[in-house]
Amino acid sequence: MSKPWNKECDVLIIGGGLAGGTLARQLRLEQPELSIIQLDRKVDFDWWVGEATVEVFDDYAIRILKLGPYLWKKHILKHGLRFWFDNEERSLPLEEMSEWGRARYTSVNTAFQLDRASFDRDILQMNRDMGVECHQGARVLSGQSDDLPHIVIDRDEGHMVDTTVGTIRCKWLVDAGGRSSPLAQQLHLLHEGDGPWLRQRPGPTGSYWGRFKNSKSIDDFGNDAWRRKVGYTLRNLSTNHFMYPEYWIWHIPLTEDITSIGVSFDHDKIPLKMKSAQDLVAFFHQHRALRDILAGSECLDFMGLKYLRRACKQVYSTDRWFLTGMSGSFVDPLFSTTSASISVSNRFIAEMIRADREGDTVTFARRVRHCNDFMLTLYQVLTAGIIFDRFGSFDACAGWISQRFHNYWNYEMVNQLDDFKRYFRRIDAHDEHCGCSIARSIENHYGSSLIGVTDRLTDEFIALLRKRDLYFARNKGYFFEGSARQSLIDNAYRFTNDDRQRRLEQQVETMKSYEGCYRYFLRRACDIEGISWDEGTFESFFARDTGSGQTLADGLRAMCNPKSPSSALPAHLPTRYVHWTPKGPIDAYAREHHRATNQFIGPDGADV
Repeated sequence: MSKPWNKECDVLIIGGGLAGGTLARQLRLEQPELSIIQLDRKVDFDWWVGEATVEVFDDYAIRILKLGPYLWKKHILKHGLRFWFDNEERSLPLEEMSEWGRARYTSVNTAFQLDRASFDRDILQMNRDMGVECHQGARVLSGQSDDLPHIVIDRDEGHMVDTTVGTIRCKWLVDAGGRSSPLAQQLHLLHEGDGPWLRQRPGPTGSYWGRFKNSKSIDDFGNDAWRRKVGYTLRNLSTNHFMYPEYWIWHIPLTEDITSIGVSFDHDKIPLKMKSAQDLVAFFHQHRALRDILAGSECLDFMGLKYLRRACKQVYSTDRWFLTGMSGSFVDPLFSTTSASISVSNRFIAEMIRADREGDTVTFARRVRHCNDFMLTLYQVLTAGIIFDRFGSFDACAGWISQRFHNYWNYEMVNQLDDFKRYFRRIDAHDEHCGCSIARSIENHYGSSLIGVTDRLTDEFIALLRKRDLYFARNKGYFFEGSARQSLIDNAYRFTNDDRQRRLEQQVETMKSYEGCYRYFLRRACDIEGISWDEGTFESFFARDTGSGQTLADGLRAMCNPKSPSSALPAHLPTRYVHWTPKGPIDAYAREHHRATNQFIGPDGADV
């Protein structure tokens, strides 16, 4: 028997937080004919994770959601990602810790630190003002009554959802309810075991966090020379990461006097158990830098998740239901990836609904299948990066972060700025026999993709550091300027409808980044092993194909047996300069401003 219904709409969105709130606004702006109902179980919004955003989300928020004036007025403009490295005893003062981060402001790309309590509240009110029917303190009923589930999926007649504000019938159902996702629970979507698409089970990572009032600004520490390293920009405005081999700690300013500080950790390495704000503060006080920052501060709240990672087996369906945000998956707050994933998922959902509304069942089915594969593969790629042993060594992590950052600008930013138009053009031309699959995408990542190869080289380099007892050797006094090559940023913002030309440009940038990555790790490995660097030998043996399978051991053997005359490095580069970009004329910016691009600055201020 069918259920009677109290309300009807085109789109029902369960959840009014970052994912659900922004999707409702996007649909209202782009497809105003749709009637939308949005529910959130909270009577009022409070602080939550997902505070730090990245450029891809802010492009989505500013250009697609038209939130530019609001963000600039009410939230903190972010000064990029910044990473700090401590000694083994956790005893370094902040100004002596090695550091990766921007040394200049940029005007081309922006990101913000969100006070989630005010952001979620404001977005809900904006949606209400635009005609979205918003209900707070409303939830989907749990359990079953009259032998009928409280969510009935019916793609033809409309889904029926029992809620505390009545039974709602909708054509498209979106679950953005977070970790309590009622749709994922009812359809048993949460992945609990091994599966063909899941390369490894969700790892044992957890997190605890709180908001602190009147903590000291990072910019209050150090002397003028230390501040000059970053061009007198404000480090405190960054999303700051304090990196250790068992965990990492975030530091995110939310308002003038409130800062979010939390820890994400590996249960297998350090099984933290905290029950109160006092436990959290006590843990932070074990670190000299955090103890100094928190001196005189007040912890306003305390929250935690025993297990962070979450994966659903399916996130989109031709039955006209979708998961977005934490309802579908979550990995770790590292790199502020939550906001980036939401911007991708919401765009996908909007485009799938658009195709379905146009009656194009073939395009709708193709987009559902490929976008579903895309999001599940994204989860795997992000999960593969959260290997905590990569985090605690400046030597290894600086190169690993830089490579991921360059890949982000070369691919993720390009796709987002293009609104995935090239991606949709390709998948719209695919049929059921195209061969695309999650397994194939994951295998490509682990086999020959730039990220997969970088992970492999980083892990090999860390093994060398561990063998020589040098894991923490460069965690004091070094600086790595973390801005991407200017040409890479310029290319991301240079639009073209020529897919072939764009792919070629991305392949060239991939080659450049791969050579820089390999060169970075190999030159440091040669230094550790006491092997002289021979540029001619490097040029003769290095294969620029990421699928070549070359290891650092291969490079060390080649350097031990030079087969070509040594050629000098460019005159402007010191002999011991361990640089990120490849040798040669990459672009004018790198050549003419090498001291402003990725480089090491040693404790005495000299290049090394």
